[in-house]
This record gives sequence, C-alpha cells and structure tokens, in this order.
Amino acid sequence: MSLNGLVDFQNGKPDKRIGAQMWKFIFRKSVIDRYHLRFPPIRVGEDFMFLSNFVMYSQSICSIRECLYTYIVTEHGLWMSNLRNKESIVTLQNKIDALQCREYLGKIYKEKTGKELFPLYAGSCVLSCCQLAMMFSNKLSDYTYFRVYCGLPQVSKSLKACIVSDKISSRMLAIWLLKHHCFRTYFFMNWTFNFIRKLRKRK
Repeated sequence: MSLNGLVDFQNGKPDKRIGAQMWKFIFRKSVIDRYHLRFPPIRVGEDFMFLSNFVMYSQSICSIRECLYTYIVTEHGLWMSNLRNKESIVTLQNKIDALQCREYLGKIYKEKTGKELFPLYAGSCVLSCCQLAMMFSNKLSDYTYFRVYCGLPQVSKSLKACIVSDKISSRMLAIWLLKHHCFRTYFFMNWTFNFIRKLRKRK
C-alpha cells in the first residue's frame, strides 16, 4: 500500500510501500465509530481490507521512526494456521471473501475519487487463478473449486483484460489458457506436472 506523505521505515531505510499489518498503526476510534468500520469476516487479508477502508475515511496520517511494537509469530497463531490450512473449500472461500471486500472498497473509492479501483487488483485475480490451479492440483475432484473461482464476474473481467505477450513462456501459456477459458486444460496440466513431481520424489 502506498500513501502520499507516509514513509515506512524498515531496517532504518525508508520504504514508500506501506505494509497493511495492523500492528504498524494506532487508529483513532472516533473514525472507526463514525463510519462503523469493522474487520471483514475473512481469515486472510482482513487487516489490509480494514486498513484500506480506514485510510479512505481518514483526514490525515502521521508516521514516526521509533519501534514501539514487537510482532512475534508463534506456531499456533492465526498467521501460521492460515499457512497450514490446506482445505480446498477454505482456500476458495478466503479468495471469494477477499474479492467481495475489494468490490466493496472499490465502491467507496469510486464515490470519493470518481476512479475505478478494479485495475489495481485485476492482476492479482489472474495470479489467484494460477495459485489455485497449483494448490488444487493434488486432487482431480478439486477442479470444481478452481472452476467456481474462475467463473466469478470480477475474475472473468480480469482474465478478459489480460494482455498476452508474444514471448513464449510457461507463464504466458498459463495466461493464454485462462484468458481463452481453457480452464480444464490448464488445471489438468498442473495436475500432470504435480503427478510427475510426486513420481520423481518416490525414486
């Protein structure tokens, strides 16, 4: 996230990219109460969604260089549980929830600026298609979950807007297949590669 006039300091070096982790900020409660801001009911990306919403309603933001908070990642914490959770339906639901939150933020953003937010996250929708194809390729039955995400209106719009380069590469092949709705071909291609990797590991 980039904010005008706000600089994030990491390892003593200024960085214009502001991370969305909640522990980096102190929030004015009056803003939260006035606009009824709440965390969305999702497990992944809820801090980014809340912060984006808060920023759009804030009049000013200030930053300091002092370190006032220590963030500790524990084995049984929520952050690690998200990484360990491999349930296909949970992964799909997280993606759908995040997409709905982006649409909600897009409406607010357009009301305040008159501009569309969609171009800023369209690329991540396409990358999510690739990610889900790889994650779900362990089970042929998970193709249904993959197809559900690819068929969502915002995802379909993102795939349609993709520009496929003339440069031949596995990445461009993936984008071409997705753009032309060859979902089954792309999914089974990932499944085949995954199956071959498993066979090699057994040797």
